Amino acid sequence: MWETLFTKKQEGADLPDAGMDQPKSPDTDPVPSAPAFSIAVTPKCAQFSKLYKLANPEKSQSVILLTSSAPNREALAADADKIRAQLEFFANARMQRLARLQESRSARNLDEDVFVYITEDQMLAFFLLVPPIGNGKTLSGSKILQILIDHGVSYGLDFHFIYTLPERENRYFRFYLGASGTMPEDGRDGYIVELYQRELYASLEQTELSHVDYAQLSLSKKIQKNGVICEIVPPTAGRSGITVKRNLLLPPPRDGRPAAIPMGRNTCLSEDGRYLIAQKDGNVAYAGNSFQVKPILEIRHGIEPGDQQDIKFLGDIHIHGDVCLGVSIRATGSVQIDGVAQDCTIEVGESVIVLDGIQGQYSTTIRAHKSVYAGYLEHCTVYARESVQANCIVDCHVYCNGPVTARTGLGAIVSGSIQSAKGVSSKVIGSKAAVRTEIIIGGCPYDAFDREEISAELESINKNIRRLAECTETPETRTVLSKLRLNQYVVQMKLNKLEKEAQSQRLPLDVKDACPLRCSRIHPGVCITIGNQSIEMDTEKKDCAISINAEGALCYVESR
Repeated sequence: MWETLFTKKQEGADLPDAGMDQPKSPDTDPVPSAPAFSIAVTPKCAQFSKLYKLANPEKSQSVILLTSSAPNREALAADADKIRAQLEFFANARMQRLARLQESRSARNLDEDVFVYITEDQMLAFFLLVPPIGNGKTLSGSKILQILIDHGVSYGLDFHFIYTLPERENRYFRFYLGASGTMPEDGRDGYIVELYQRELYASLEQTELSHVDYAQLSLSKKIQKNGVICEIVPPTAGRSGITVKRNLLLPPPRDGRPAAIPMGRNTCLSEDGRYLIAQKDGNVAYAGNSFQVKPILEIRHGIEPGDQQDIKFLGDIHIHGDVCLGVSIRATGSVQIDGVAQDCTIEVGESVIVLDGIQGQYSTTIRAHKSVYAGYLEHCTVYARESVQANCIVDCHVYCNGPVTARTGLGAIVSGSIQSAKGVSSKVIGSKAAVRTEIIIGGCPYDAFDREEISAELESINKNIRRLAECTETPETRTVLSKLRLNQYVVQMKLNKLEKEAQSQRLPLDVKDACPLRCSRIHPGVCITIGNQSIEMDTEKKDCAISINAEGALCYVESR
């Protein structure tokens, strides 16, 4: 019986290193990057011991060490039993050939030979060289390659290593990796490289005076015709697994899936299908899981008195200047004003950006289905579904389903009322003069405005239905009544949906870690309402975080 043992090469032992690493020169063996493993063969291996001693008569050790520093050498350890049997069979056959030569009284010359071992899964093919005996010939690299091929190895062969191996010294009785198969590999799914950010608001940088440059919000959103919006990286095909005997492995690999192309309005694919490009000049927007290019109306010198007072546009509007008194602006996209907006009405389907600020003069209404960003807000009414951000907010009425922030610049909220569903953050709230300022947190303030508007629309439809019902019935009145009743049904569904959403909005009772209101300084005269709890500030407090405790009562933390 054979005894086989894989051990780390002991430091100082007479074990030559070898492996698949390419040599630095033909006369020297490569230095392996990892420690060599050895197969220890005891004298019980009679035939192989005889074969080894014929090649190394000067060595008298009882244990023969067959080293390997080839990659994947652990596979040899896993298949030790099979290696034992096959190596013994190989040695026995070589010794029998030598015996037949001796019986025939021929010269005891045997050529160099190759022992080939293929792992059970056929993914690796190792080989071991046995030196010639007598005047036997050495094998060339092409002959070694042919022997591997004769054993069925035809894939993953390391040709360079095999061809250069005969030039190396101390190459015998070592295991080398001659070929390796390929494991199956699933294809990589395609993906999208987006060149435009999806959200309008990402990260706004402050100036030296702690002001925010709101122009950053839209500069990267403009695009020209045929401009690239995103790159579409195609999927890759799966790679079949192949053994060293060129057999395919099952199951077959999965090919990568193509990426979902976010192609929206006014966009198309390039001719090669690798890019999503713009079909016209405009602004890039992301909505409904797709990129779209919205047309943009450029007003170069602002809107002066005497200009068009009512502007409606299906897309974005960019006004390079101020907006004067009495102007009404409506857009399905966003509106950017590079100057000051005065005494106007702005209603947009997305966001409003006013770089300088809004001087409302108590008659300005801003309504955005997304967000409002402004240098300052004064004497105006603002409705926003997502967020409101300004350097200061003075005597305004703000209704927002998201957070309201005044942390840059002066960072003050003075007078008026702020209603926010998700909290208020400011440097200063109120003033030393104790001007009354209301902060209301909770509910859905923006949706409340929608409900009032839809309720008014529904009341108008009902009034028209009642009026027509009292008239003499004619084909015309029947047609008008049919349309009104359809509108009544649609508007009623909208109202029911908003009311249902409003009922589901509740502040959690356990909000110890959440502080809906944060400010650096809060003055007397400020009234704070969170949920159904209110508190009137009668003294100045600094660094406040006000919330509702576990008992449902308002509480604040002050740190000096």
